[in-house]
Amino acid sequence: AAIGGLAPWADYLADDYILGNRIAAAGYRIHLSHHPVETLLPPRTWRELFHQQLRWARTIRACSPRGYPGLLFAYAAPLALLPVVYHPTALSFVVLGCSWLLRWAAAWAAGMAVCNDRLVKRFFWLLPARDLLALGIWLASFLGSEIVWRGARFRLEPNGKMRPV
Repeated sequence: AAIGGLAPWADYLADDYILGNRIAAAGYRIHLSHHPVETLLPPRTWRELFHQQLRWARTIRACSPRGYPGLLFAYAAPLALLPVVYHPTALSFVVLGCSWLLRWAAAWAAGMAVCNDRLVKRFFWLLPARDLLALGIWLASFLGSEIVWRGARFRLEPNGKMRPV
């Protein structure tokens, strides 16, 4: 009741984010679980996967519009390919190797040490391709405001509210 109920936030893409902010703004404390939540995604076509990833990226952009461009620095590993492609020197290969080693170490630590995710071992070799695709999704997220959710198209307003297209 202190945040106006749930109904006013039903049309927001990141309703969980909005609810957390409203609850904190009303003076309540937010507690995060210490237990990881296991999520299984259904099989998807490449097109469905692209729309899902783009929706998630645009959700983050809507929730944090000023900080979102800074996510570019999260893609250091694929960006380290640029010096190798445009000016291949020993130093550019060292930078590439170091960035990939750090990225792999972070993925292994998060996936295995923290979440104990068995799939990390099995698909670890796909990490470079995943990172390149993620950079592409991040770039594509700036090229519009439409999202596809459960087969329907919506326009995402700057405040995070969804309107059917």
